[in-house]
Amino acid sequence: MKKQIYILGGGSAGWLTALFVKKVWSINDVFVIEDPDTPPIIAGEAGSASLNNLYNYLDIDVTDWITSVNAMPKLGGRFVDWSEKGKDFVHGLIPAWYNLNYKAEYPEFGEANDFLSATLALDISTENIFYNSRLCRENKLPLTPSNDNSMFNVLTLPMWHFDSRANADYLKTLGISRGINLIEAKFLSANLDLRGNVDELILDIGSYNCDWVFDCSGFARLLLGKVYNTSFLDYSNYFPACAVLGWWTDNPELKNHTVMSAMDYGWSWNINLKHRQGNGYIYDPSCINVDQALQEAEQKYKQKIEPVANLKFTPGILAKSWVNNVIGVGLSTGFLEPLESNGLAAVAEQLKLLSNHWSPGSTSYIAEQAYNKKYIAVMEDISDFLSLHYRGQREDTEFWKDHKYNKDRVSDRLNDKLNLWSNGILGVDDTEIYGIENYAVVIQGLNLINKDKLYNNLLLKRENIINSYKQHYKNITKEIDHIAKICYTIEEWKNKIYEKN
Repeated sequence: MKKQIYILGGGSAGWLTALFVKKVWSINDVFVIEDPDTPPIIAGEAGSASLNNLYNYLDIDVTDWITSVNAMPKLGGRFVDWSEKGKDFVHGLIPAWYNLNYKAEYPEFGEANDFLSATLALDISTENIFYNSRLCRENKLPLTPSNDNSMFNVLTLPMWHFDSRANADYLKTLGISRGINLIEAKFLSANLDLRGNVDELILDIGSYNCDWVFDCSGFARLLLGKVYNTSFLDYSNYFPACAVLGWWTDNPELKNHTVMSAMDYGWSWNINLKHRQGNGYIYDPSCINVDQALQEAEQKYKQKIEPVANLKFTPGILAKSWVNNVIGVGLSTGFLEPLESNGLAAVAEQLKLLSNHWSPGSTSYIAEQAYNKKYIAVMEDISDFLSLHYRGQREDTEFWKDHKYNKDRVSDRLNDKLNLWSNGILGVDDTEIYGIENYAVVIQGLNLINKDKLYNNLLLKRENIINSYKQHYKNITKEIDHIAKICYTIEEWKNKIYEKN
């Protein structure tokens, strides 16, 4: 039976939800309610591999989308001054060695942990075994010329920098063309039936009966927060940097990665689009105020800054993102901080969970509970991985000193991992989003693992593992050298894509 499904709030999260629901459950009527007086917030302008996979699933024309949202490719991030001033490391967000079946060729590496453990134990940079990290340094892309002049035929580009509002507009146009209904109105209230379900949405232009509602209203949390008063799990103890100052810069540099620089009281980012740079400073408002943050940013970047965004938020997540017939997606269910481009990645994960647990034609308390439990696990994994980045060696300001020594800044889960690393054990087998490769890059970059103990542990495990690793490492570096020579530079890519369009 056809259901009436409403998405309260547009933006990227709202329209992605609408497109996803319309594709998977196409028989139903889908409506997006947008308040014309409340445009999408100026959010981070980057997406992860999860977002790219979602776009592929939704049959979005990549080249058309790129040119519509002024997108530029992103292979990862460069972390400047996080471990200590004057040092940096690269985290490629697709950290896999290129097309080499290490398990088949080298069965002594029974699992990825053994190979990565050998890399760390021998103090060899993970940048030397991950092709995307190498390409980050050289400003190249995993794309090569082809006979049919296709730009996407060799390797997949997993991430992008893009204009967030242009992205929302693009998805809206696409959604309307695919039969999704747009209602431009302001939400006023909701009526609940005897079971506690929202059965009517009251807007300033009238009322609408509904079977399901997706709360994509962002930090306003119009349904999950204001109607259902859903409990909020505050993560401010893990992420005290919760104030954001954003600005744009003309004449962007051509970089295929995000630059994330540790500041005195938080960190700043630099994201390059076709037509501008997106910049921001996320800082701890208990240490400095907005004027001091602006002054620090201007001193660092040696320019006068005109902010385009100035906001504060409370890091955390809702205890339940699915309540009765209302399901939240995006910022309405919570947000931790923008590090590692996790915002839209979380949206992609939520939509994936939908396909596993939800159906418009039935209601199930068990499914609701399973969905909520799984999403909490996803966000806890994201929280631990982001919090890990603050565990470096810096202690030159109260902000960094507090992160290093204050045990309340570390969850029990992350603390268990830190103890493993201090004893020379790589571990990390129970993650939801970030794999062992992601952790290995960051813990090496921050010097958090005991390399001597790790080396001894490997020798105790299998004596031949180090020699086998050295041979395999030669094969990998040879392959990566070859890739780096034949790949396009980001400038070549930009000229080809944007000249064609």
